[in-house]
Amino acid sequence: AEDVAKLDDTLAVNPVDGSVWIGFYVYATDEMPIRTIYRVDVANATDEGGGDFLAPTARVIYNVEMQNIAKNGMAISPDGTQLAIGNPSGTDGVIIYNIHPEELPYDKWAAEYGLSGADAEPTVDYDGDELDNLSEYALGGDPTDPQNRGRVPEQSFFSDAQGHGWMDYIYARRFDPNSGISYHIEVNDDLIYGTWTNANYEEIGSAIVDSEFESVTNRIPTDGEDNQFVKLIIEEQ
Repeated sequence: AEDVAKLDDTLAVNPVDGSVWIGFYVYATDEMPIRTIYRVDVANATDEGGGDFLAPTARVIYNVEMQNIAKNGMAISPDGTQLAIGNPSGTDGVIIYNIHPEELPYDKWAAEYGLSGADAEPTVDYDGDELDNLSEYALGGDPTDPQNRGRVPEQSFFSDAQGHGWMDYIYARRFDPNSGISYHIEVNDDLIYGTWTNANYEEIGSAIVDSEFESVTNRIPTDGEDNQFVKLIIEEQ
């Protein structure tokens, strides 16, 4: 059956940009409703007539599934960074969502280096230095300069006072929670028969490098290991 959409009876206004956020749900025959939230850019909205469209610039923000966002309404924080949904699914509680920037940080970064279209894709190695664009973004490199790969991870080996062997693996990480990427390491003791695992190490600390990056130190035991391999995993969120 054709999908049918209806408005819930709640809305909120983002005090930062003036956009209107509207509870909305879509359901089809023999299916449970899927609830979403639409953001409407009021400044650019036009009347489409018939009530079929909110505005050409309306877009889905969150699919909140069965959360009853109309129960007690929703609100946006004064700084425009968080959306609160009251009394979801008839329970006494509040669900809080982070509101991410309209322009994704990676897209803004790529545009600053003049990358666009296919050249700006995260998986493209535009400058041919064997680091794709996403890795350059994650490590503070220049995607247009093969000589600038950013803050390349470093490693060192040592023994403690008890004679145990360790390897420290240090990499740079963007500390903005809205950077759009995540980092973790995987270790392996045999590149032919071994398995890469996100285990057997400890993140022991971090230190601020500059206004965008921190250095993260991971400690890996080496006792009883003839070889120890580490790789840094960078993923889009």
